[in-house]
Amino acid sequence: MLYPQAYDITFGTYMARPPVGNKPHVDRDHNQYRTPLAPTEPLLENWVRQHARQDTVVLTIEQRKLVEEAIGDLAQRYRWSIHAIAPMRDHVHVVVGAAREGVQLREGIKAVASKWLNKKYGKRTWWAEGGSARYFWERKYFENAVA
Repeated sequence: MLYPQAYDITFGTYMARPPVGNKPHVDRDHNQYRTPLAPTEPLLENWVRQHARQDTVVLTIEQRKLVEEAIGDLAQRYRWSIHAIAPMRDHVHVVVGAAREGVQLREGIKAVASKWLNKKYGKRTWWAEGGSARYFWERKYFENAVA
């Protein structure tokens, strides 16, 4: 199987950006270049937040460092190349080269980061469902993502 030179893996923390937010966002039905963004629904967002299983996850600096360490350890174990990594308060970006399918790679990274966080901070849902796994076939897109 042919794999791209790298992937841009991005995933958010639990409830940081609910699927029905009061900020302009992209969803499954509004995911085409130059098309309008999904409509905002503040009342529905309030309802979703009130009925969430737990509070919104906002990663501390210590937790972000742990996520970076967990992903680095995973990459070293499988001999993947981490080209850039940026754990933020409410999401994580990783540009990684790996002989894996993108979604499978993203879910594996999320699982390992969760395992390390659970071990230190107690079990909880750390990540929102899904995320993105953009394929970099062309060098210029890869270089832009790393920069």
